[in-house]
Amino acid sequence: MKRHLPMMLMLGALPLPCLAQEPLSEPVAAVYLGGGNHYGWLGGGGEAYLPGAPLSLFVGLGVAPQGPTVAGAAGFRYSVTLGVTPHRLFGDLSASLMGLSKPADFSGRLFRHYGVGVSFGYSYLAPSGLTLTAGGGVGSSEFGADFELLPVVHIAVGWTWRSRVSHRLQ
Repeated sequence: MKRHLPMMLMLGALPLPCLAQEPLSEPVAAVYLGGGNHYGWLGGGGEAYLPGAPLSLFVGLGVAPQGPTVAGAAGFRYSVTLGVTPHRLFGDLSASLMGLSKPADFSGRLFRHYGVGVSFGYSYLAPSGLTLTAGGGVGSSEFGADFELLPVVHIAVGWTWRSRVSHRLQ
């Protein structure tokens, strides 16, 4: 029995590569709930994938912790799929809320400081539609006379819709 065990394991694993090689259909759109710069600090967002291209556009809207104040974000994302798996690496360029400040005159007003950021991250787009994404990078904003480099972070859970794939034989 012991000498047949390796052969049985090899034969039992043969269907696995066949299942893993089935191509996933392309993502079309996604919605997210999350936190960080891309989601107005705490909020939601959406992403639209360009057909046949590794590019997507995203927008986010949420509530910033101080205030509270409404904040938004928008940007472009370039994704690289790792083989035929649901794993993706991405880089994005965004305009988002980088910080809030109150003036020295104690008027109670709250200033929103928007800036441009670059971030890199990872997304898991499950075949079922469940999507997990996280990333980080650096952004810039002007606070009064100062120009600062600030962290850009984002983490979210969402749902991705995929294009329908025809399985007809031709």
